[in-house]
Amino acid sequence: MAVMEQVPVVQESAPRRRSGRSLEKRRIRFAWCVLIPCIAVFLIMSVLPLGLAVVLSFFEWNLVQTPTFVGFKNYVSVFTESSNLLMLGNTLLFGVANLVITFVFGFLTAAFFTAKIRGQSAFRVIWYIPSIISLSITAQLINTWIDGSTGVINTIISNLGGEKIVFTRSTGWMYFWILFVCAWRGMGSGALLFLAGMNGISRDVYEAADIDGVNRRQRFFRITIPCMSNMLAYILIVTVLGIFSFFEPVQLISNGGPNLSTRTLMFAIYDEAINNMNIGLATSMSTIVLICGVTLTRLNFKFTGIDIGGKHAD
Repeated sequence: MAVMEQVPVVQESAPRRRSGRSLEKRRIRFAWCVLIPCIAVFLIMSVLPLGLAVVLSFFEWNLVQTPTFVGFKNYVSVFTESSNLLMLGNTLLFGVANLVITFVFGFLTAAFFTAKIRGQSAFRVIWYIPSIISLSITAQLINTWIDGSTGVINTIISNLGGEKIVFTRSTGWMYFWILFVCAWRGMGSGALLFLAGMNGISRDVYEAADIDGVNRRQRFFRITIPCMSNMLAYILIVTVLGIFSFFEPVQLISNGGPNLSTRTLMFAIYDEAINNMNIGLATSMSTIVLICGVTLTRLNFKFTGIDIGGKHAD
């Protein structure tokens, strides 16, 4: 009778399984060793100060005396006092103006740069230079122009027989120069972003539209704008958030003057915390900035349909 040989079955040994599990555990421990310092820094440098700011916004404190609980008094003050209402109006004014400048001039400039002209690369570099110049240098240049006694503009006016203009005492002129600096510095970056969005549109789409007899207006509203929706949403988010961080031009050119008439929300936070030592009011304004920033960003995601966390915004 033939003896059937049994083929030995190779089974994974227990030590090998244990070594695989131990390797996985070592990887997990290594991952936690890398993550824990990052999480600790995030909690200490971001979450903890944020929580303290929210708590302090319900107190009246000047860093010297004991904090006094005042409830929502600081928040009420932000929306009721005339100086704070003017500050909120200035923030909205500068923000809307900056938004219009970024979208209108940035888009028109990007459209110009997409045209086939000689020296296009040189034009792009020259146009973007103001965006990389330090704002402090730009502000110092503007202050040299508008100085009441030795400024360049007033020197020219005086030589022509005119009367000197005291720019720093005029709210209207301070508005103008602040917006001028924002426009001068912002058009380059805005144009660059719009240009990136336009270059991301396939030429085949435009060629197909030309074959179908699409005119320029239809081409713009039905092809260019929809294909740039993600870039437009990004520019809108960055610009809107920039409304609440509008600080340097005001601080370096007008210092909130004349008579606090050009203060913005971010400058008011600095002014109340550093100059007036009113920590409660400053932190309440900071909390308002946080809430408005998160809310506007979420609404922007919602209405533009941008994906959040891999899911389409409802």
